[in-house]
Amino acid sequence: MKTKIITFLLVTFVSFILYWYKLPDSLTINTDYGKDLYNIAKLFRGNFTLLGPALSAGIFAGPYYYYLMLPSLVISSLNPYSIALTGSILFSASVGILYLIFAKKYGHWQSAISAFSLGISPLFVMAAREPANGLMYLPIMLIIMGIIHFKTTFSELTVSMLGFLVGIILNFDTVSILGLLPLSIYLFSKIKFPKILLFIFFVAITYLPLIVFEVKNDFVITKGIFINKNYQTFVKNDNVEGAISGTSNLTKNYSLISNRVSKQVGMTPLLVIMLLVIMNLFSKSSTSNKFGLILTTAGSLLLTVVIIRFKLEFHYLFPVSLLMIFSLTELTVSTGKIWIIALLPIVFLSNFPTERYKTSTRTFSAFENAVNLTIEQNLVKKNTPFNVLAITDKHLYVPIGNEYRFFYLKRGFAPLDEYHYPDSKLLLIFSEIGDYDISTIGAWELDQFGKKYLTVAKKYSTDQVVVYKVEK
Repeated sequence: MKTKIITFLLVTFVSFILYWYKLPDSLTINTDYGKDLYNIAKLFRGNFTLLGPALSAGIFAGPYYYYLMLPSLVISSLNPYSIALTGSILFSASVGILYLIFAKKYGHWQSAISAFSLGISPLFVMAAREPANGLMYLPIMLIIMGIIHFKTTFSELTVSMLGFLVGIILNFDTVSILGLLPLSIYLFSKIKFPKILLFIFFVAITYLPLIVFEVKNDFVITKGIFINKNYQTFVKNDNVEGAISGTSNLTKNYSLISNRVSKQVGMTPLLVIMLLVIMNLFSKSSTSNKFGLILTTAGSLLLTVVIIRFKLEFHYLFPVSLLMIFSLTELTVSTGKIWIIALLPIVFLSNFPTERYKTSTRTFSAFENAVNLTIEQNLVKKNTPFNVLAITDKHLYVPIGNEYRFFYLKRGFAPLDEYHYPDSKLLLIFSEIGDYDISTIGAWELDQFGKKYLTVAKKYSTDQVVVYKVEK
């Protein structure tokens, strides 16, 4: 037992160092990270919510991701890197827990090597170093995979816990169903009907916040989907400029998906399935158990190819990729052959995502310095209704500047949200690309504020950001 505890701590610690190393310098601060920071900071200020991040087709996630990340922001006094730190802790802890799961059935060193191999897989490293609701569920999903695969008997408490965790993950990102549905069917093959209903009941419970929101707001999300047909933005793939679409030809769609999955797994899906079948022949443990895992992985791949025909986002492939990596790792360690086990980390290291360690071009200090400038020079006051826009690229994609909103909240200011530009008396436009002709901005948000007021804009600047003050 002492050896297991020491090894668990060692595997977890080394994984944490791998995920956290240089992360504050290389963190990808995209608009989603800024949005999450802002929304979680609003919770910190007492603005509690029943909704989580917005998903495709007008659907919203549940609020669990925000509340999971909230403690780190509270403890750190709104340090913007605290969410990234939480991600590193969750991912590294799941690698350590996977070792403990393996060690119950396999040899000590074989289990440690195999668990750490999964931890250095391209997908796990990429996800651990880019915290977001569409990635942060992967550590929880990994543990669920281990429990469902290795346990042979399931108590009511275990089934209830699994149902609740599956529901939580679905509320992080609905696309996780591409892995959770085959996993749930795998679980159903091991339990009897009353427990299946118990599992489904606890999945359903996790949707109570969204149900309450719908009841309180006249079913606005439901109406948006079925009456306004918001789902067509997903089917037509026209809500994100330059987004990649799949194809109704399943063979071609598999090819598109295969190219992207191989970057996350280190090999093509077809090769993974073939290796799983071959290693199953060398496995020393229950063949039927391994066969169930292979079917689950193949089922997830089929489901992904069939469903992801409209819009092909990189993170849509995470569930099937994680299943493939877990299955490869599990069947590798089950062979008991050290030379086979030693090959796995070599394969993953050969595809190690070194680009995730490069210095980021967007830094929180730039946003914070720009916000501090506007406060210190009295460009904005707490009793003045104000709003924010940001220019981050030359193609004039104008986000609503959540990174800046976050730092205003940190300083005790409360900018109006993106739905209240008409009510704003002051608009601050932050340009990260230097001097910009703001009269050429064609954003809907600017139209709502009033484009005619741009003629009296005043310009200020820091070393990295130009700020335009527009006042009614």
